Amino acid sequence: MSVAAVLGDQGGCLRLFKQQNVARAGVFFERYGARSLVLARRAQPAAARR
Repeated sequence: MSVAAVLGDQGGCLRLFKQQNVARAGVFFERYGARSLVLARRAQPAAARR
């Protein structure tokens, strides 16, 4: 069961994440990393209230 879970997880990642999008996300977080994480954590409670 554990082997199937690991293989399914790895296979799903390969299909979900295109290399172009991974590269773009890497550039984004290198540039805005700290600010984006702080803003995301502050925006989360506001979204939960809706």
